Amino acid sequence: MNIMLKRVFLLFNIFLFQLFFLHGQSDTSTGTGFFITADGVIVTCAHVVQDANTIRVTVGNNSYNADLLAINMDTDVAILKINRRPSKYFRLANFNNANLGDKVFVLGFPLSGLLSSDIRLTDGILSAKSGLGTDQTYFQISAPIQPGNSGGPIFNERFEILGIAAAKLDDMITLIASGSIPQNVNFGIKNTFISSVMPNLRIRGGNVQSMNDAITATVQIIVENKTLAARSSITITNNTGYTVYYAYVSPSDNDNWGRDVLGTDILANGSSVTVQLPYPLSEINRYDIKLIDLDGDSYTKWNLTLAQNGTIRFTFDDFDTRQVQNTTPTPSTAPPRSPNNRTPSNPTPSNTRNSNNSRSRKTHSLIGYSYAKDMPLGFTVGIKNFYASFNMSSRFNFSYTYDRGAEAWGELEWIVGYSIPLSKYIRIPVGVGINHIAQESWEHNFSYEAGLLFVFSEFLYLSATYRPLRKGFALGVGLTW
Repeated sequence: MNIMLKRVFLLFNIFLFQLFFLHGQSDTSTGTGFFITADGVIVTCAHVVQDANTIRVTVGNNSYNADLLAINMDTDVAILKINRRPSKYFRLANFNNANLGDKVFVLGFPLSGLLSSDIRLTDGILSAKSGLGTDQTYFQISAPIQPGNSGGPIFNERFEILGIAAAKLDDMITLIASGSIPQNVNFGIKNTFISSVMPNLRIRGGNVQSMNDAITATVQIIVENKTLAARSSITITNNTGYTVYYAYVSPSDNDNWGRDVLGTDILANGSSVTVQLPYPLSEINRYDIKLIDLDGDSYTKWNLTLAQNGTIRFTFDDFDTRQVQNTTPTPSTAPPRSPNNRTPSNPTPSNTRNSNNSRSRKTHSLIGYSYAKDMPLGFTVGIKNFYASFNMSSRFNFSYTYDRGAEAWGELEWIVGYSIPLSKYIRIPVGVGINHIAQESWEHNFSYEAGLLFVFSEFLYLSATYRPLRKGFALGVGLTW
């Protein structure tokens, strides 16, 4: 039983081994890609370019610098772009209509250091519509795949893309693990995962109608000066005068801003943060950085060249002027698109483009119910970081008569304070105020409080503060927006 488990474990790692090493591990490695749009967008495997410092694409006898637009290591798909309009580009097949036994073709540049640098064609059949362990990201083909084929097109007899060449099982290692030699067990990534990496990528049509067209639409990718992607980081310094709640770093050609690199943290004025980027930095790429503060105001730097471990400083001069939507002035060196043309994707699930720079923000304004010991009637209101809370006893009475004047019985208390942000979801409210007790006469006492405020689902808050004068807690619940 232990031997069988060991074999299963080793067989699983064979797949990961091949996935990682299929495109080579030298300082200069090669892979394959293919055009998917008429404006120079290229699809390849993420493991081909994940550690790239520079990426070059060979088209015929010409070589071009490539920008990394998007990458997803989970699905192993990357999107590149070069400054060239291809004469031929592929269209996508409907993978659900593919049948086992269908003829498939693979184009690529395998073993370029051993074989010639010419493009090579292999063919086979669709063997399975899932990968190892019924993994639905992959499908299995019998067409041979070699190192250097990674990222190449897998297409049918109608020259439609079924997927991306990704991995193979190693014959000798599989023999040791399972006791048998695999026969042409190769895997591709389904074409349905291409658009999921970059939802705003517009894939329309395609004009590949022959094998010569398919060869023209397939390119060689050369990766140089590789560095570890985990070391892709920069430092952002906030000197805007305001607390920043969201930060985005994105290649200039992207149509969306990607994820918030601050996560649940915030960036106070005068402080710095080192952020890990979801893709490797490249000397040939340009990047945009956007910060958004508590008020929803944004500060953007456009068309930057970022260096590993470099520092980017933001000041109030980087504030985005909001005169008319979609007319924010852009430096002459910025990409030919509107700065407002991209909307951050997180936490909002949608990546659709939008003309609004603002984001939902935590505890900008709040209103809710407040309960204090022996004073169950109360409310709290807040604007930005400031708040006011009022409570009174349930038996508080007030009357006014001509002969006796104003009379009151009971107790009331009011507090004004400031909420210190610890993160996007946690704050420390600190406040001071006056406690009034009305019996035979008025008695006034100094009161103060401190505690915690939590924000849930971006619109609900809960708070608990301790008031020493009352020797008890004040609790709050309400809405924030």
